[in-house]
Amino acid sequence: MDELLRTNQDVVEGAEGMLYLFAGFPGQHAPLGVSKHLSVRGIYKLIDEVEELGIVLNNELIQFQKEGVYTPGPKGEFLYPVRYRVSDRLIEDGISWDWWPTDFSFGCGVNLYKTSASRDFETVIHGTNLSEDEYLAMYGPTRMGDLVKERRHIRHEGWIVYENRYLPGKCPLRNHEVFITGVVTVDPLPEFAYERLRDIIERDAEPKHLHRYNSDRHFGVIRAYDGKPAHGGIPTGAV
Repeated sequence: MDELLRTNQDVVEGAEGMLYLFAGFPGQHAPLGVSKHLSVRGIYKLIDEVEELGIVLNNELIQFQKEGVYTPGPKGEFLYPVRYRVSDRLIEDGISWDWWPTDFSFGCGVNLYKTSASRDFETVIHGTNLSEDEYLAMYGPTRMGDLVKERRHIRHEGWIVYENRYLPGKCPLRNHEVFITGVVTVDPLPEFAYERLRDIIERDAEPKHLHRYNSDRHFGVIRAYDGKPAHGGIPTGAV
């Protein structure tokens, strides 16, 4: 990916960087039939070369983490506080800076973060916390036609922790995936450059000069989520 960057080592070594976080990824909400989106490599090329919105900070000697910027490794040295900006769209979705776990690492450069979560359910007798077997064991023979069953969300500890990461009332109450694009630049972007990058990542604006991108290197295939249960709720890092 080095060939995509206009950065030189002197610029990189002297930069503290700025972390930007955007909802989704380019093309996520494109109309049906649009099968490709600008990939991580494509975003590099967009920012650093094609539209020259800024300079991507791609430094293997530092890692942007929730608690600050560190040297790499499990015992990394703290260097300085992280500078960041969370997009308005993420805030609207209930994702603020506090959404990320304390020990989460954003890495450096351009990354796509993904998390998935699903709710577990149980069938109980309406008005109780008892399953059918538990109800019969407690009350003995019962006319089943007099009982009403209901499907209830199990608020287990893992789900509660995940739900509490969102702003109040914003956690999706369905099986879902969350995609977030992270971009670290050498310096804060001018507002016009930030808005242009935001529009491409979050609002499906079309990149300029498409002929300068390589279809295989700079675009990825969109895969639709099938809604099947997926457990975890913890960002997986760059994918």
